[in-house]
Amino acid sequence: MAYRKCEICGLRSGRKDGMKRYFMARFPLDELRCKEWVKVAGNEDLAYLPIQKLHQLKFVCGKHFINSDFKKKGTQLKKTAVPSIRLTSKPLTDSILAEFPCHLFKEQQASQEGFQLIKSGGPCGLMP
Repeated sequence: MAYRKCEICGLRSGRKDGMKRYFMARFPLDELRCKEWVKVAGNEDLAYLPIQKLHQLKFVCGKHFINSDFKKKGTQLKKTAVPSIRLTSKPLTDSILAEFPCHLFKEQQASQEGFQLIKSGGPCGLMP
């Protein structure tokens, strides 16, 4: 059975014997909002994933949003929603998020400064 896991509290959600699933929100595609979500999630590994991958594969459960973050029916988040309650880790520092989104930083640096992309480089895989 496929399930979704909250990146903040680890809650797993999947259909089981017709039981209702927990609300799970995908990471947003908007760069600034996504950066805020990654920051409050407190998981440094998320800072090094492309926004597209975060959106496709990573989730935050509804327990981390206040009621006013939801639209009227309560089944969708407003565009301005950011997880703000029941956070289990300290937020990431701005220095960790300085190169977010990492894949864009790599492409710009590589093309502008002649860097080589390698797997074992620094946090974003860059080596001069």
